[in-house]
Amino acid sequence: MGLLSWLYILMKIIREYRYPLLLSSLLVLLARGIQIREQTINKPAQQSVGLQGAFKEELSRNDGKMRVTLEKKHSPVTYSKTEFQGPVNHHVTNVQMNAKYFNQPKLSKSKKSPQELKALAQLKRDGHNDEVEVDLNNYYNYNYVGTIRVGSPPQEFNTIFDSGSTNFWVLSTLCEGDRKYNGINHAFDPNSSSTYSPSDLACEVQFGSGYLQGFFAKDDITLGIAHMDPEGTMHDQITVKQQVFGLITEEQVLDTTFDCICGLAYPMMANTGESLGVPLFDSMMQQKLLNQNVFAFYMSLCKEESSELAFGWYDQARYTGMLDWHPVVHKYFWSLQLDDIKFNGVSMDICKGRNCQVTPDSGTSTITFPLYAFSQATDKGYLPTVRNCRSDHDFGTLTFVINGIDYTLDSNHFMEKVLEEDGSFTCQTSISPLDIYQPGVENLFIVGDMFMSIIYCVFDRDHDRVGMAKAVHKCLSEENYPWAGADD
Repeated sequence: MGLLSWLYILMKIIREYRYPLLLSSLLVLLARGIQIREQTINKPAQQSVGLQGAFKEELSRNDGKMRVTLEKKHSPVTYSKTEFQGPVNHHVTNVQMNAKYFNQPKLSKSKKSPQELKALAQLKRDGHNDEVEVDLNNYYNYNYVGTIRVGSPPQEFNTIFDSGSTNFWVLSTLCEGDRKYNGINHAFDPNSSSTYSPSDLACEVQFGSGYLQGFFAKDDITLGIAHMDPEGTMHDQITVKQQVFGLITEEQVLDTTFDCICGLAYPMMANTGESLGVPLFDSMMQQKLLNQNVFAFYMSLCKEESSELAFGWYDQARYTGMLDWHPVVHKYFWSLQLDDIKFNGVSMDICKGRNCQVTPDSGTSTITFPLYAFSQATDKGYLPTVRNCRSDHDFGTLTFVINGIDYTLDSNHFMEKVLEEDGSFTCQTSISPLDIYQPGVENLFIVGDMFMSIIYCVFDRDHDRVGMAKAVHKCLSEENYPWAGADD
């Protein structure tokens, strides 16, 4: 056991027996110094994460939570189509297993009672860890990207955490094409991990915005950073042992903002088969790594806010009122019963006589309707295209009625203002048609980041339900949005 490990053990003892915080803080400073020195000695130099000048990696200790911190990028950047694709849809639409084989080598942040603390201590002894928080970097309200680490020693990757797919896919050094050489994306090198174990199962997946193919393997997956916060609370990172994941060998779905897609949907969607292993979140459940088997997204709308993905808990400060819990009606996606969709408070009759479902999907930027519903909505003028428009705020509201509860979006979340070549603006819908070819979810509506940034969503595998409430935001006007003034 190294000196750094002994220091962490000593800090836990100090916290347990309530020795002065000053001594604890001094030990933290010493531990950090040793950790930095060990990393300097033992690890080769790695390329900085993300676009040049866009990121600063740092460890946040604001809320006493374990964080994977990636500073939110505010600086105006002009993306070309090859650098930043804009709205994305990582929702799985089709999966094909390949017959050929590869032969390559607190639920809350409120104060806990003594009884709750005792229960949590027992959970720790049983193998549970403290709640985990992954900070997400907001790309123009279209992509929310965090970090995850794969292998031993860990290799870090920018990751889309996708509630609309199940498998874990990472760009690999075996991938054809030049993305791995562009100096921005990072590719997993299996030869550099001592815990890597390949398999002979290959797969191709079709997403809403592209495809990928590759083969499955196993390795250790790590989230979070072990640290002590200013209050003297110790937080541990979690490592999922021998997690099955996919190495991408060909793709047309990634861009320079992320290297990895981490699926968080139900295991029914997994392509790995029971013999090879279960999806990442199911492994967290099986290995008892979380206090509660839940995760929750908070998606920012402006630079004054931070985005986060919480594992094992959810943050009551991120929403107003009470959560409304909706049962999952089909355990493939996180599918919920959709009663109706209303435009300016009037039913669109889209779900009349149909078994409509809706899924909150963190891997999709906007909103999608089944083709029949999209055609009906546009034909009736609910989603118009208006030339020389003044603002995308001028088109009323769209309401999703889920189990009798209304969730309403203003029009700037389903309309977009597009600059034409002649200098005028056209307002058109950002909703797109998408059919899901999967039995039981033929009438599935997808509400992506545009919805989830307004509605705080908690995904609960313990009870197979999704909790929803209106998110709290500091943004009061369009001027606060990250893309405002991008051309200044």
